[in-house]
Amino acid sequence: MERSSTIDARRAPLQIPPVSLYTSKSEFSKTKALVFSSFQILPPQRIPAPETVQAKLGSNLFGSDLFGSNLLRDLLALESARFASNVDASQAFISALNKLNYQSYAADPAAGDDNAHDEYFRIQRASGPDSEIYLQTILRANLILFEDSWQSPFTISSNKLNCLDLAFSALLQWTIGSSPEAGQPRISHWKSQGIVSHSMTRWIRGHQIFAALTQGLTAVFRDLRAALRHADHQRIAQAADLAVLLLHGSAASLEFTGDFPSTDYPEIIRPSMTPPLVPDTFSGLLSIDHRFFIQLLREMKPLLDSMADSPEGHHQRIAAAVASVYDSHRFVCDRLVGKCPSLMMASGSKKSGAEQIEKFKHLRMKVFEPERQATASS
Repeated sequence: MERSSTIDARRAPLQIPPVSLYTSKSEFSKTKALVFSSFQILPPQRIPAPETVQAKLGSNLFGSDLFGSNLLRDLLALESARFASNVDASQAFISALNKLNYQSYAADPAAGDDNAHDEYFRIQRASGPDSEIYLQTILRANLILFEDSWQSPFTISSNKLNCLDLAFSALLQWTIGSSPEAGQPRISHWKSQGIVSHSMTRWIRGHQIFAALTQGLTAVFRDLRAALRHADHQRIAQAADLAVLLLHGSAASLEFTGDFPSTDYPEIIRPSMTPPLVPDTFSGLLSIDHRFFIQLLREMKPLLDSMADSPEGHHQRIAAAVASVYDSHRFVCDRLVGKCPSLMMASGSKKSGAEQIEKFKHLRMKVFEPERQATASS
C-alpha cells in the first residue's frame, strides 16, 4: 500500500496556521522553511482521571461530535493482534487517526521560562474541556509517532519502538476504559519510506511525544497514589504495570527524539536553543510537565515505601523503569553532545549533559530508597 508523501490534509492539526520556527537567521538556512503546527495540551494540573474522561464521554464516546461516527471504535479494533504485522492495517490505523475530528481550543499560555519551552517545541496549553483535550492529546501524539516512523528513517531498535507503541496503546485503552487487547507491536514491522528526513522535525515531534507520555505518567501515578491509600491491590497492580509500560515508553521516546545524524546536533539543534533565539535559562528537559510529575513522585515517597516489601515487586519494577528513562537520556546526550557543557548548567560550568543527567538520576532515585537509608545519607 503506497503512502502519499504529504500528510492527509483532512487532519489539518488543530486548525492552527503553522508557524515557521526560524525566520531570518542565515545559520539556520536548513531549517527556516520548516513549519510545525501547534500541539495542544493541558496544563499538567488539569489532567483528568480516566474515570472523569469516561464519565464525560459516556455513551457518546463512539459517536460524539468530537470524534465522529464510529472512527474511534474502528481505531481500537485495529489494536487487535491479528492486525499487528499487517502493514496495510497499520496504514488503516494511521488513516483512522487522521480522520478523527480534532478540535482547536483557546490558548492558555504558560508563564516565563515554561512559555519559552512550550513555544520552542510548538506546545500550546489549551483552555477548554479537559477530558476532550487530554484524550485528543494522546491520539495526536500517537499519530505523530506513527507518521514520523512511517515517513522518516530510524535506527533505534525494534524493542524501543515496541515500547513506544505499547505505551500509547495501553494509555489509550486505560483512559477510555476499554478492555486491553493482547496486541502485538506494529512499528517494528514497518520499513520507513524515507519521505522526510530532517533532524529538527524529529527533535520537535519527539519532545511533543514525550510531553504526552509525561502527562500520562502523571495520571497513572495519581491513580497509583489513590490505590495505595485505599489498599486496593488489584488497582495497585494495574497502575504499577501501566506505570512501567509508560516509563519504558518515555525512555524510548527520548532515544527516538535523538535518532538523527549526530553531526546535526551541534550544527542545527543546539544553536537553536541558545540566545537570542531563546532565554539563557532554556533547556529541553525543564518542562512544566516533567517538573509537575517529579514533584508528584516526591510527594508519593511514603506511599511508594509502603509497597517496597510487597511480594509482587511493584516497587522494584517501577524504580528500574524510572532509572531506564535517565539511562536513555544519558545515552542520547553521550551520542549528540559528548563532553560539551550542558545547556542546563549555569554559564561557565563545564559539566556535560550526560554528567548532569546522571546527577538528576541520583537525586530522583532517592524517592525509591528506604526511608532509613535516605535519612542516614542526607
